[in-house]
Amino acid sequence: MFRVLYFDKKEDQIVIFPLPGDKDFPFVSDLNSVLEALNNGEAFIRPNDPYGSPKQQDSQFKKKDLARRDRAWRAIEELVHEEPEIYCFEGRGKKVAAAARRAETTKKYIIKWMRAYWRRGKVKNALLPSYENCGGKGKEKPCPEECKRGRRRKIKTSEEDFGVNITDLDKSIILLSINNFYNLKESHSIRKTYDWMMAEYYNKGYEVKNGTKFPILPPVEERMTIDQFRYWFRKILDLKKSLVSRKGTRGFNLRHREILKSSTLSTSGPGHTFQIDATIADVYVVSSLNRTRIIGRPVLYFVVCVFTRMIVGFYVGLEGPSYLGAAMALFNTAVDKVELCSRYGIVIEKGAWPSFGFSQYLIADRGEMISNITDQLVNGFDTRIVNTPPYRADFKGIVEQQFRRANIDMIEWAPGSIDKRFRERGERDHRLDAKLTIDEFTTLIIHMILNHNKNHYFEDYPLSPEMNQDGVKPVPLDLWDWGMENCIGHIRHWTTEELIRGLMPTDTASIQEGGIKFKNLFYTCDRAHDEAWFTLARNRGRGKAKVSYDPRRMDRIFLHDPHGNELIECRLLEKSEEFGLHRVEDVEEFFFEQKPKKRKHSSQEMQGNAEFLATMKEITGQAEALTNAALERSGDVSDASRVANIRENRAEERKNIGEKEAFDPIKQEEGSREFPGENCAAREDHDHVDESDELDVLGASKASALDMLKSLRG
Repeated sequence: MFRVLYFDKKEDQIVIFPLPGDKDFPFVSDLNSVLEALNNGEAFIRPNDPYGSPKQQDSQFKKKDLARRDRAWRAIEELVHEEPEIYCFEGRGKKVAAAARRAETTKKYIIKWMRAYWRRGKVKNALLPSYENCGGKGKEKPCPEECKRGRRRKIKTSEEDFGVNITDLDKSIILLSINNFYNLKESHSIRKTYDWMMAEYYNKGYEVKNGTKFPILPPVEERMTIDQFRYWFRKILDLKKSLVSRKGTRGFNLRHREILKSSTLSTSGPGHTFQIDATIADVYVVSSLNRTRIIGRPVLYFVVCVFTRMIVGFYVGLEGPSYLGAAMALFNTAVDKVELCSRYGIVIEKGAWPSFGFSQYLIADRGEMISNITDQLVNGFDTRIVNTPPYRADFKGIVEQQFRRANIDMIEWAPGSIDKRFRERGERDHRLDAKLTIDEFTTLIIHMILNHNKNHYFEDYPLSPEMNQDGVKPVPLDLWDWGMENCIGHIRHWTTEELIRGLMPTDTASIQEGGIKFKNLFYTCDRAHDEAWFTLARNRGRGKAKVSYDPRRMDRIFLHDPHGNELIECRLLEKSEEFGLHRVEDVEEFFFEQKPKKRKHSSQEMQGNAEFLATMKEITGQAEALTNAALERSGDVSDASRVANIRENRAEERKNIGEKEAFDPIKQEEGSREFPGENCAAREDHDHVDESDELDVLGASKASALDMLKSLRG
């Protein structure tokens, strides 16, 4: 290999310098012969220069290195510019000696600097120190057996304590220990591997104690230290192989594999690809119907646009990661966000959260999205599902990152949030700090999303040259606006009825005489009244109907028309209106709580019924005995005569009751008033009263009543 230093076409001469040229000088050759060799393919020009000089700016070098360069340059500058004379052997020695005297150095250094200048491309930076050629980085240095590598020990256990060097045999044993112990389990640390290796391969024998063999280790000065082991462990270890062995292929792919691509580069604009995922939020919430009841941790869903990093949809519920939650998150993705936010008392403009609609591709977990209903999503909304492999959350890295940010920015500050550290004895249970309902937690999530979409700056976002030219900031809202104006549009829009039918959960309702019963709530609609559904249910039997419902609030359901594609909106009846603004989970929880209360009260109710039956039996038995006794005393009273005078008997009895129940304030004050039914049994039991006495009393009563009427008329 040669470097061309100078050529002269007129003289047909070329000056070349052999590389690396540590002890060589330039020499003159035939220009035409060199050109002919190039044309014939016997020689070629290298595209890269293995001996080139550094091209960095001076600010990137150390000051002392620049000073060494400048000193050498001042010494040889005049010499190297004397071309072509400096390349001739005659007279070069005198010029070198003169330059050495001027620079106050030796000819040896002048020649060394000239060779460096010629070897590295005839530039001033060729005189910079070549540290990359110093020390043999990465190469193992030979060491005599009598010498000990490394620094001397500060603490010695004996006069001859100097440690050991690591031999090739030691390296083989270290590799064996890695394969046979360290790689077997993730819990096997470097320290445990060292201890196992010393006991297994470096023992001087075994000592038997109580029938057990114990290895005898050599003294500390005769064995490798843990630091030596760590050094050679890291040099010998095949990191990728070890990670796969210890953590498995799935664990390696998830947490340790190389990341060479960006998912953003595979999308062509907003709405091309969405990622959806769910996690259990690290916070406990309370019931909206009874705030004293803690109902556990909600499940949080996010839908994120890959191109813009915008959170385009979400859902908060109590159902575990499932299609139901994913469908509601997609429903929120497709609806107008102004209306969505208004349901939680948040007022925004359309531009604050402009995304609504479905993407062309949806990346989702296999578990929550692979189901029979997925066909409905694909066929009904033309969204292609891309399911990630099992245990590969890294395939949805963008949406996974949003869960981490949600925990950092908001959830860990909320009351009832989980403290990751282990709770100490006597410390307050964090679950008791739960204060938020699901709707209140959802409101916080919406505010967090609005802040993220408007303000979060993605430092690692791969901005395109066009984005840089237009001054686009890597902020979700800016990226969305720019993408909608400059990129291919992929957003698909659907009507609310289509979304309800295709995404909202469905169930069966019962049409009863009291209304359309669903989840223990009662609904009605105009069509039910027009067609007398409830009257028919009372007289001909109850019916069933398929309904769709919004789990976030139960104020309305949508009944599927069995004779067409229409959705009939049903509203709550007055007797169920108090549950209208509550979530389905709260409603189900409320009625679930009533069951044990009813079951607990049932024993009390049965006991009360038993006591009532016993009392009734006693009263009716006593009444039967008194009546039968009266009939026996009356003699030959026929059944016909008993029923013939019912009207007169009723009037007489009413008069008697009136006299008994008449209000007398004087007697009331004296406490002498006789209440109805009092001493009835005693009066019935007076055997000495016969029929004539009863008639006399009755006649006297009639006479007194007539006298009272006359006095009132008078």
